[in-house]
Amino acid sequence: MLCTEREWYRRGSRLCLLTRQGRFLLGGDMTLPKRKATRLKAYDYSLPGYYFITLCVQDRRCILSEISVGEGLAPPVVRLTGIGKLAEEQLQRIPERFTTAAVEKYVIMPNHIHLILRMKEGSGGASPSPTVTQVVGVFKSLTTGCARVR
Repeated sequence: MLCTEREWYRRGSRLCLLTRQGRFLLGGDMTLPKRKATRLKAYDYSLPGYYFITLCVQDRRCILSEISVGEGLAPPVVRLTGIGKLAEEQLQRIPERFTTAAVEKYVIMPNHIHLILRMKEGSGGASPSPTVTQVVGVFKSLTTGCARVR
């Protein structure tokens, strides 16, 4: 279930969550639930391999694309917004910035992006190979910066 901050409220000293079924769950303290770690603790994310990544827009706002349903058996059509086009440009430029990274496939949805990132064998230079986290961080930073300038 997707929750927004508005669904959390306090009742006395307990934290409560209003669910879509109208029931609420009571917690013993005032902290929000901790998210599960999605990364392996001891794994080196600069190793060659394929990585499936999902990037969500802040507050899950639908600002990247619009989906139009086709008539009859026609497939849905995804139309990128201006910010979605910026994100696509930055995705396509990842191999220019990181010679050991390549975007194999991607799809830009209204409020998130799915991509398969391939990390290649390093060139053996003096600097270490970038990690998946660094590649994604640069992509997000550049996309956000370009979107704010527009």
